[in-house]
Amino acid sequence: MEQEQQRHLGEIYTELAYVKGSLRNLGPGLGWTFALANPPLPLAGSAVAVGLAVDGEPVPRDRVWIRLGGREIRADAVSRHSPLTWQVGQESRFRVEGPELSPGEHEVVIAIRPLGFGELDTTFRFRDEVAGPEPALVAREGFGEPVALAGGQAFAVASRAGDLSADWNWFGLKTDNGGLYLPPARFLRSLRFLAAGPDEALRPLAESTVEAILRPGRLEARAEPLPGVAVTRTVFVPPGQAAAVIRFTARSCRPEPVDLTLVAEFAAALVPYGLLGVQLRTLRAEAGEDGIVRCSTPELPYRVALGADRRPDRAEVAGGAGRLTYRLTLPPGGAAALDFAVAGTVDGGDPGPRVQEVLDRAGALEEATAARFRAALAESYQVATPDPELNLAWSFARVALEHLSFRHPEIGAGICAGLPRFPNYWSRDSAWAAMGLLASGATGFVREVLENYFRHQLLEDRPEAQAGDLPTIISGPAFMHLMGYGTSADGPLLLAALLVDYVEQSGDLAFGERWLPALERILAWARRQDRDGDGYLEHGVDPGVSTSHALAIPDTTWMDHIDRRKSACEIQGLFWHALRRGADLAERLGREEAARAWRAEADALEERFWQDYFPAGAEHPYDRLRPDGSGDPTLRPNYAVSLLFAERLTPDRPARAARALGDPRPRGPNGTRTWAGEKRGTNPTS
Repeated sequence: MEQEQQRHLGEIYTELAYVKGSLRNLGPGLGWTFALANPPLPLAGSAVAVGLAVDGEPVPRDRVWIRLGGREIRADAVSRHSPLTWQVGQESRFRVEGPELSPGEHEVVIAIRPLGFGELDTTFRFRDEVAGPEPALVAREGFGEPVALAGGQAFAVASRAGDLSADWNWFGLKTDNGGLYLPPARFLRSLRFLAAGPDEALRPLAESTVEAILRPGRLEARAEPLPGVAVTRTVFVPPGQAAAVIRFTARSCRPEPVDLTLVAEFAAALVPYGLLGVQLRTLRAEAGEDGIVRCSTPELPYRVALGADRRPDRAEVAGGAGRLTYRLTLPPGGAAALDFAVAGTVDGGDPGPRVQEVLDRAGALEEATAARFRAALAESYQVATPDPELNLAWSFARVALEHLSFRHPEIGAGICAGLPRFPNYWSRDSAWAAMGLLASGATGFVREVLENYFRHQLLEDRPEAQAGDLPTIISGPAFMHLMGYGTSADGPLLLAALLVDYVEQSGDLAFGERWLPALERILAWARRQDRDGDGYLEHGVDPGVSTSHALAIPDTTWMDHIDRRKSACEIQGLFWHALRRGADLAERLGREEAARAWRAEADALEERFWQDYFPAGAEHPYDRLRPDGSGDPTLRPNYAVSLLFAERLTPDRPARAARALGDPRPRGPNGTRTWAGEKRGTNPTS
C-alpha cells in the first residue's frame, strides 16, 4: 500500500485513462487510432480546443476525429461555440486519418484548452507501441450470409450486413437463426435495423449495405442508405458478457445538415436454442422510463433487454416484439453516433442494468474484445509464407478457435462443436480442435479442456456404460444434445493422445503424472470394444451401453449418420496412435514396462491392419471391415487418419494410398466428400 501511495499522480492518471494496447494502425492510407477509458481532463469538463501531436510533431486538426457519446466530431470543429464535453468517467476514441504510424513505440500528446481557463492548455500524454493492422476478410456481396461472434460464454449470430438475423435452412424449412445466445438460452429471434431520410419510407440497412469487414472478434458493415451518407456499424460480443453491442457511426459528406432515422426492429425468443420450432405465446415486452425495453415470459426464467445510449424518440412494443426509433442529425460534412446493446439473463434477473453498463462502457468493451483476439494471435505461432491468402487463413483459423473456446458457467471449459446449433463440447470435435490450439501454441486452455473431460471419466461399469469411457458430449439438461456415453468410438482415443501432446509441448509432467491413470483406463476401455475377439475395435451402438439421447443412429464413428460397422479403418489407427502416445508418456514418467507393452501392442495391431485392410494390388485401404469380416472397398478419405499415424507401412503403399486421396471421385466444389462422388445423395454435408 505504501508503495502505491508513493506513485506519481500523473502515472496513475495515465494508467486509468489510456487503454493500454489500443494504439494501432488501421491499414495503408487509413490512419491510426487509440482509446481512452476516462477523460483526457483529470477533472473532466468541456474543451474549447483539442489538438494532437505524435513524437513532437503536431497532427493537422482536420485529420483528427473524436468519438464521444453520441457524437463523432472533427478536432477543428471544437470551439467556444461548439465545445466538447467529457462527463466523469466517460470514454472516447480518437481516429487519425492519413498515413499509418511507423513500427515501434510512439509518444502521443493530447492538448486540450478547458472551458473557462482562457488561453491555458492542459496536456495528456502516453507512450505505447503501435500495433499493426489486424487481419481482415472483406465481402462486397452475400450480405445475408451468417457470421457467428462469441465472447467466451455467449455468442451472437449476425448477418454480414450487421443485423442479428440470419437465414437458416433446416432440411427445407427456412427460418431466422440469428440473435443472442447464452447456451442453452436463446434470447433474441432477430434484431434488424432500418433507416430513412426525411419524408422517406424506411428501408432495411441490409439492402443498402455495400461492404462487410470481418475482423478478429468484430464485424464491421458499411451501408449507404442516403446519397452522401454512410452508416457504419460494428458488432461484437464482449468477453464474458451475455450481451451484444452494435456501434453506429453515420457520416455525411453533404453541405447541409441531414436528418437520419434509425429503427431497431426486434423479436424476442426466450426459449432453449434446441426448440427451434417453438414460439412462445406468453412473451411480453415493456418499454421502461430509462428507454430500455425488457422482454420476459412466465414460462421460463430467461429475460432479455435492449436499448441505446439515448432514449428512443418512439417505442412501439407488443407481445415480445417491437420497434425503437432514433432520430439523428448529421451536421454538414459531419457525423453522429449511436450505441445499441442487447443483454440477457437466465435466472429471472433484470437484464436492464446490464444493458446500461454495456452502453456506458461500449468503447472499452470494444477494445477489450479486440485485445482478446489480438492477444490470441500474438501468442500463437506465426505463419509467414509467400501466399498472403494462406497467411490470412492461418490467422482466421486461430480466430475461429478463439470464438469456439468457452468457459461456460454451467458446463465448464471446452471447445464448442459449432455455432449456433452445437454450442456444447463433443469429444472428437474438441480433441481435433484442441490439436489446432496446441499447434498455434495455446497450451493453457487445452489443459482446461482435458481436465473437464477427465473429471467426467467413468471409473466403474454401470448398467448403461463402461469404465474408462469419456462423455461423447459435455452438456447441460436444457441443451439440445444431452450429456451421454457410449456414442463416440474415437473421442476417448483422441483425448488420450491429446494428453500426451499437451504434456510434451507444455513440459507439464506433473499434469501427465496426475492423469496417466485416466489414459490407462481409456486404453482398457478401448480393448473391450473388440467384442468379437478378432483384434479390431468395433463401434456399433450397443443398446445396453449407450446413453445417447440423439436420433437412433447405428454407429459411433464421426460418420454416425451411416452404418460403417463393424470395424472402421480410422478407429484402428487412432487406437494404435493412443497406445504409442501412452507409451511415450509412460516412458517420460519412468514406467518402462508399460511403455514397452503398449508400444508392442501398437506395432502388432498396425502390422496386421495393413495386411488385412490394404491387401496387395488394392488401390487404397478398405474403409472398414464388414460384420462378416470382408473388406469394404468404398473410397472414403477416412483412411488418411491411419496414414497420418502409420509407422509400420511398407514404402510402396503410402504413395498408392495418397494418390487415391487425390482421386476426383470423392471430391467436389467444397473439398473432400465423405464418400465417392458416384454414390447417390453425395453432397458437401454428407
